[in-house]
This record gives sequence, C-alpha cells and structure tokens, in this order.
Amino acid sequence: MSKDYSGSADSQDRQGAARSGLATGKVRWYAIVSLVIIAACLAEFLTGSTPILGAFTNPLGLVFNVGLYGGGALLIREAAIRWRKRWGAVLLLGGAYAVGEEGFAAKTMINPNSPIIGNQLYSHWAGINWVALTNLTVFHAAFSIAIPLILVELSFPETKGRRLLANRGLTLTGVLYGLTVFVLTFFLGDPYVPSLGVDL
Repeated sequence: MSKDYSGSADSQDRQGAARSGLATGKVRWYAIVSLVIIAACLAEFLTGSTPILGAFTNPLGLVFNVGLYGGGALLIREAAIRWRKRWGAVLLLGGAYAVGEEGFAAKTMINPNSPIIGNQLYSHWAGINWVALTNLTVFHAAFSIAIPLILVELSFPETKGRRLLANRGLTLTGVLYGLTVFVLTFFLGDPYVPSLGVDL
C-alpha cells in the first residue's frame, strides 16, 4: 500500500512527525477508524453478544462498544509503541483490558449469577468467577485487542511502529475510555454489588 499523506502538510512537518513516530496524513485516520470499528465489532459479533443487526437497531450500544473496545485497543497500541514493547506486552495489556471490561463494566468476572454468561456459582470463590476470569482474559486479549491490531497493521503497513495518537488524542481517548467504563460500571451495566464480607 502506498503512503497516503495529506497534501496540506509541508515536508518539514512530515519529517518532524516521522521522527517523533507519529503517523501522518489520511492513512493515520483510516487506521484509527478501522481499529476502532474492528475492535468494537469483532469480539461482539463472533460471540453473538451483539447481533450484526444490533449495531443498527441499538446505536447506543454500538457507541458504548466503540468507547470500550475501540478506546481500549487504541490505548494499548499507543502504550506498546511508546514504551517500545512487543506482542507479549500487548497480550498482557489485553488481559488487563479484559479485567476492566468484564470485571468492572460487565461484572461477569465477579457476579456469580451473571445475566450475561449465566450461573457461575461452580467457579465462584473469594468473590471471583475463576473460570470466567480465565476464559474471558484469554479471549479479550486475543480477539478484542491483538487480532484487531494485527489486522490494522496488515491493512496499513505505513503505520507499523508509528503512533496514531498525538498527546492530546491520547488524553482524549483515555478520558473517553475511562468515562465509558465508569458509566457502564455504575449506571448502565449489571447492578451487582459484590459483598465485602462485613455484616453491618
């Protein structure tokens, strides 16, 4: 794929962006949009958690998927590139992402009677659904994070090893991701509240 840089940027701006590791031009935006859409749809469509038509019949759900999956994938990609980490670190960060989504937003890792994945009493111990924790951590690390990153890297090789977000974009993405997790955790997600084991 040929490089697709914006014609409005002068050569000095391009060279400066290249030295800083920031992708430039239209290809940068193509990669951002593609990553957000692939991350928001791949895992949900594969598992049937969100029917394909559900993306059109429930646009609010799609918005939250974009904020959750897309924001998480963008943040992990940026972290890996800025910290110069490899795929092992991406998978570990993907596991941390899974805990954020399934442990807090969806609560499937802690609710023994999760309305999303069903009865988990058989593996519930110390406040955690251990089977769900294991399965969902591996699943999200692979299908919500690693595979979307690989697909975007293959589709837009010009962006390989380059950041897609400038500092302001990174901050905005972090805020939107955090806000999405917060809203799903406390307002729109599973209302389950774990017991602290204290009798009042």
